[in-house]
Amino acid sequence: MSKKKIGRFNSSITRVRPVFQQLLKQDPSGRSFLPTILAKVNANTDYAQFLAKSAGNLLPDAVTLRLYHDRVLKSYGVGDIPLEACFEKRLLPPERFLKWLIENPDKMTDSPMKRSEESESTRMRIALFGKKGIVAQKQAQSIALSELKQKRASGSYRKWWAFEGFTEVDCYFETQTAVILIEGKRTEPLSQATMWYQGRNQLVRNMEVARDIAAGKNKEFGVILITEKPHMGIGADDLNSGLPHFELHEKTVLLKHFIGSTTWREVCDATGIDFDSLPNETAEVAARLKQ
Repeated sequence: MSKKKIGRFNSSITRVRPVFQQLLKQDPSGRSFLPTILAKVNANTDYAQFLAKSAGNLLPDAVTLRLYHDRVLKSYGVGDIPLEACFEKRLLPPERFLKWLIENPDKMTDSPMKRSEESESTRMRIALFGKKGIVAQKQAQSIALSELKQKRASGSYRKWWAFEGFTEVDCYFETQTAVILIEGKRTEPLSQATMWYQGRNQLVRNMEVARDIAAGKNKEFGVILITEKPHMGIGADDLNSGLPHFELHEKTVLLKHFIGSTTWREVCDATGIDFDSLPNETAEVAARLKQ
């Protein structure tokens, strides 16, 4: 019996990569298409115009190839593929949010815990969630905070105290002055939760991640959503539920960095790509890759 195939209309495979690979092949600097795309957004147009004028060239490593294991393509019989570094970029979780989650276990869901396992990680999580009493909970919190302080977000991968994982953003563009994250959707909805925390909107998460990266490099930043049909983006409710560790003024400032949304057809029309030639299904891409 063959394995079940997933992601029939996967947006990364049928939209993000086909569109931006064409654009990067035509112009690896991004100067001919980034300003054009920024001009199509529907939210913070003034900031989008500022980025369009000041961003400059993409850093050269955007088009550096590496082997990438795509679990969706694997279900179609495709092995590791060469993929530009700007796609599926692995980004650190926000350290501030990791700390808040450890300090507020009552605000998380413990449903992902595998209580049948007797691993050290499971035992520590059970203690942190208060299942062994307040003393054990305080001890677990102290240990978790100490390890986070020592290992930082960069060392949090698969640690028992890391309740938000690394992000793989659909497309990551960095220039001399700015960091721009692009989230692509097609038939998939925006995620409204992470494994351990309900209400963590996917765009809000990306915005906080971009904010941390940009702050460390003294750069501007923004997040763009590209969808099959027009999308409203995010609002105050998304910010309030997804950023419980932020003050009100911080949320207000962060919202200005959601540059806005546009559609794949609008992007294609504006940049000279034939929208109707894009693959409709993942199977089409898989078939070409196997040739």
